[in-house]
Amino acid sequence: MSSKITLALGTTLAAIALCCFVELSFAQDALVASLDATDKDDADADDKDDRDEKCGRRRTRTLSSLPGRFLIWPGEDISLGLTSVGDAAEAETVVVTGSPFDVYPVPYPALPPVEGTRINAGKKTSFVKPQEFPTFAGNDYREVMATTPGIIVSEEPQSPIINFGYRGLNSQRSEFMQVLKDGVSIKNEQFGFPETHYTPILDAVDRIELIRAGAALQFGPQPGGALNFVMKMPRQDAPFHFTMRNVFGSYEYYRNYSEMDGTIGPLGYFFYYDHRQQEGFREANSDYNLNGGSPRFVLDVTRDSRFILTGDFYDEEHGEPGGFRRREAENPPSSVFVEDDPTLTTRFFDRFQLQRYYGTLEYQKFFSERTELDIKAFGGYLSRWSKRQRGGGFGTLPSGEAANTNSIQLREDWTEGVDARMRHDYNLLNDVSTIAGGIYFYHALQDRRDERGGTPDAESGMLRNLNTGETWDGAIFAENRFHFGRLS
Repeated sequence: MSSKITLALGTTLAAIALCCFVELSFAQDALVASLDATDKDDADADDKDDRDEKCGRRRTRTLSSLPGRFLIWPGEDISLGLTSVGDAAEAETVVVTGSPFDVYPVPYPALPPVEGTRINAGKKTSFVKPQEFPTFAGNDYREVMATTPGIIVSEEPQSPIINFGYRGLNSQRSEFMQVLKDGVSIKNEQFGFPETHYTPILDAVDRIELIRAGAALQFGPQPGGALNFVMKMPRQDAPFHFTMRNVFGSYEYYRNYSEMDGTIGPLGYFFYYDHRQQEGFREANSDYNLNGGSPRFVLDVTRDSRFILTGDFYDEEHGEPGGFRRREAENPPSSVFVEDDPTLTTRFFDRFQLQRYYGTLEYQKFFSERTELDIKAFGGYLSRWSKRQRGGGFGTLPSGEAANTNSIQLREDWTEGVDARMRHDYNLLNDVSTIAGGIYFYHALQDRRDERGGTPDAESGMLRNLNTGETWDGAIFAENRFHFGRLS
């Protein structure tokens, strides 16, 4: 039986080879040129009978070849055989491993249904990545957030303060939005002083996440949603990397951004420094000067657990040159109109200072692919100081007896807290559902000191008011995502 199969297979292969043969001119030349010289001599020496006898026989020759093809002379005998091949050699085993902390690109436009210890399914979310936009010389949040529906961004040209609002809510100092940095609030004080004077520079931001409206209540009491700045992490492909950007502009504008990062063994580090200064376009008191930065260390304790230590320092001062009025039928005395000259100054002594020092220690642990723990401990100090000349109103020059004095205000906040969250995936009806929950603890102390200065530019004066406050806040929360195919 096996011999019949071998014969049939050989006959079939020979027929295919003969049917597929196409004798091209260049192939013929190559074949003729390859004939052995001895064959030619033998052919000339033989007599006619020998030639007739040789032509009557079938000639046996070796297969001639050209690159990529076989050429078979018509009428030649073809010897085909089957040879058993030994067992295939086993290739070297290559094992590719990754860290559970590896971050993979998130597809636009919304955040993943489940990310880390957080459930995003059922919430209106979106995000942007600043590095995918053109370079912004002036830390332009307005352009970065232009593709995010519902967000209102208002700047103050004479200061680095950025204000955020959502769908009709007042954007003044971002009072109605929760503003976070790596999941931790950066408000002055979430309950007693919910203004935001500090915003991280875009160069150090990896992405900006938005969780809209009431879906963000687990991050804070503000009704306008949560804006979360996810900061850059140390690069893992090099032990050292350094970047510096310098920008020069009109009105003596200068900006320097420097960053240094890398990973050495289990320790990764990321540092950035931000300096900005400008005199401003107003005739006086429109200058600002800012120095800020952040060191970050990432220590891999094991393959599935790590600590992240982050510090922030921010020191900023700017002038407040005052506002303008538009000319109307009736105008208050000493009014200054924008139609006359938009570079004029109405307040020559008003100043604002902000100092912020903060720290965060985070522990991340993967118990398995299905269970993750994230604990953040945070705390810091913030000081807001201002002095403003009295007398007059918005868009008017100070006048009257009150113009010889000023109001001085100092507000200090000490905050601390813990945010612990856990996420677990479980099987339900042949699919994977998710439950997430955690606890939140927050404590804050606040002092407010109001003084009356004896001159328009006084930096201290007579104490008029002193208030102290204390805030305690705690929460326990949990949510579940049921997932059945495309339905969740």
